[in-house]
Amino acid sequence: MEDDGHACVLPTDHNLRSDARGSARAGERCAQGDQMRDIQAHLEKLRTETAECEMIARLATDKAKQELFAKLAEHYKVLASELERAIKQKETG
Repeated sequence: MEDDGHACVLPTDHNLRSDARGSARAGERCAQGDQMRDIQAHLEKLRTETAECEMIARLATDKAKQELFAKLAEHYKVLASELERAIKQKETG
């Protein structure tokens, strides 16, 4: 994974003995942050795929290819929309 400037400090054995609950919570927050970045990356990939399929559909000279890539673009749009909705629900609790 790339270093994005966000440091996840995992608990050491000493920390686990001295503050097991606090250290465990810190590890959970780190994992949740990584998970959210992964979800955001997947959402961006869906948006990119949508744009590429739309472009191919516009540029295709074959009617069947136009229709195929237009359908793929629409499918990616739906997936991205559902993922955005799930992210918003998670953020609002």
